[in-house]
Formats: sequence, structure tokens, C-alpha cells
Amino acid sequence: MLVALFCSAKLRNAQADEPVKKTDAAKPKVAAKPKPKFQYQSVGIEIPAATADEPKVAAFGPETILAARKYLDDGANYWVREKNCVACHSTGVYMAERPALTPLLGKPSEEVLAQFIKSIPAAVGEPVLRDGAKYYGASITTVWRSSGLASWDKHVTGTLSEHTDKALRQTL
Repeated sequence: MLVALFCSAKLRNAQADEPVKKTDAAKPKVAAKPKPKFQYQSVGIEIPAATADEPKVAAFGPETILAARKYLDDGANYWVREKNCVACHSTGVYMAERPALTPLLGKPSEEVLAQFIKSIPAAVGEPVLRDGAKYYGASITTVWRSSGLASWDKHVTGTLSEHTDKALRQTL
């Protein structure tokens, strides 16, 4: 009997030391957020949201290359129109890489180029000192903008433009 009481007391103490586990039933139910119909949607652009059961490309050829170009260009144009920014995960990569594909896919979006040019500030602001180092605001944007404009100049026009020169000088 004494052993049973001792074991019972040990078990209660061990259980008291363990964190209380909540079951799924104890969690509040949150309504599932409806999946968006479109990944990108803007004037003249409707790119459906990706799904696991969407048809896959059976074979690659001229049609799939044109579809890929349209997807890249439309996605970048959407981002410029609806987000109005130079973004490292969309327009930044687009402008850094898409101009190199000009011989294969044709000229990249002038709309994206115009946004990059428009985003060049008139002057660089004063740096903020942090732990003894100078920090310039929007420095990541500056790098993406300069990289994209330089890529455009190299692959599309073949000459350094005034706006790219200004963007590069602000970066450096």
C-alpha cells in the first residue's frame, strides 16, 4: 500500500511539472482565409493563383517561351502599378535579369524601366550613424535600382544612360 501511495504521489508531481498540453478542441476555431483567385491582377493583367492541381506543361517550345515572357513581364508590370516600388523579390530581379534575355524574348517592359528611373531620388540623404557605421536609408533599393538600370543599359541600349550613371553614383 505504501508503494502504491508513493508511486501515485510521484506520478502527480511529475504531471504537475509537465506543461499543460492543449488539444485541438481547446484551440479557438479560425475561419480559413479564402484563397485569392489571382496571383496578380491589374488593368490588362490577370494571372491566376497557382494551384497544386493545375495543368503542367507537357513539352517546352515557342509557345511556352512566350507564356514565360508574358508571366515575367506581367508580374513586373503588376508590381509597378499596384505596389509602386522597386522590390528585391520582383521588379529588382526582373530588371537585373530580364534585359539579358532581350535577344531571346525581346525588349523588357518600358513601364518597369520608367518606374526605376522615377524612383531615383534627387539627392542622397544624410547617413545615420549606427554602432560607428554609416547607414543610408533605402540602400537595398538603391542597389537593386542601380543593378537593374545598368543591366538595361548593357543589354538593351548598349550605352550608359544619364539616369543609370546618377543611380550608380548614388549607390557608390
